[in-house]
Amino acid sequence: SGATLAAGDTLVNNSTFTLGGTVSLQSGATVEVPVSYYGVSAKFNSFAIGTLKIASGVVLKLDMTRVKGELPLNTAIQVFDGVGVISGSFDAIEPAIPAEGYKWDLSRLYIDGKIYVRDESFNADDVTYKEASWFDESLIDDGGYYWFNEENAETTDALIADGAISFDAAGKASSTPTYSNASTTHTGGLKLNGSSAEVIFHCDSKFMSAKFSFFRAGTSDLSGVVYGSKDGETWVKLGNISGAPKTEVEIDFSESFTGNEYTFIKVTNSTTAVMYIQGAAITFEKMFTGIGSVSVSANGDAARYDLQGRKASATGKGLFIEGGRIGLQY
Repeated sequence: SGATLAAGDTLVNNSTFTLGGTVSLQSGATVEVPVSYYGVSAKFNSFAIGTLKIASGVVLKLDMTRVKGELPLNTAIQVFDGVGVISGSFDAIEPAIPAEGYKWDLSRLYIDGKIYVRDESFNADDVTYKEASWFDESLIDDGGYYWFNEENAETTDALIADGAISFDAAGKASSTPTYSNASTTHTGGLKLNGSSAEVIFHCDSKFMSAKFSFFRAGTSDLSGVVYGSKDGETWVKLGNISGAPKTEVEIDFSESFTGNEYTFIKVTNSTTAVMYIQGAAITFEKMFTGIGSVSVSANGDAARYDLQGRKASATGKGLFIEGGRIGLQY
């Protein structure tokens, strides 16, 4: 009673603290999970417990001292990672809300150990999940592809400005929407200029599938690697890029996402020659809500958010999410 069970203190790096056997929490106890967020991806530590017994009067505390600004909408915090049996429930959660206008969603806490950041009007009973295109559906073709060409240059620039697409720190990769080559039917692409050049795609929800159209402008074969990551730091190899030069090569990595929760995709060039990502067909797990859980303003318009899940101005420029769809205002 009165004790605190904490998943670490100063080091917050998606670490898991394992406690064997049965853990019984008495009235007055506190379970503390540290959370950090500095504008890219939320991190936290979690518990792995065989059997957890929670008496009445136990509080769950999320230590938000390392959170800069607000956690993005729909952020998932893994409190328990691998709990076999949970009996009882927490009497309260601290802080009571993630931020003004938001609420905690505890509907999955005692099922898979996750707490979500939701809009204050969220209703878990109205929610469904389905696979949706990562790009604006009005800009993709029948094959699901978004092309990094001149026609889509403004949208591509907005994705880069918002951090949804980023390049290697050395500057070897860039957006080149107007390049042309007689051997290809598509112009433009994300240019990976030499060895270790990389492009990273980031989504706050997990990716469901990804396939790319590559073109090698040199004389040697395509050679590269695609990786997935949950936090943008620890990467798992999903597959290799290979194919003949001067040809368009489509490679599908979708099966590698099954059962994983990768929110980052990294494409890396392995040779000294130039390689282009001409187009991408990427999907992610989209949360759809019923009428009862859509936030509506006084004039009847649905709330608008930026790509990081933060509430956005209705007059602001750039990419936004409104009513479950991505739009561009300029």
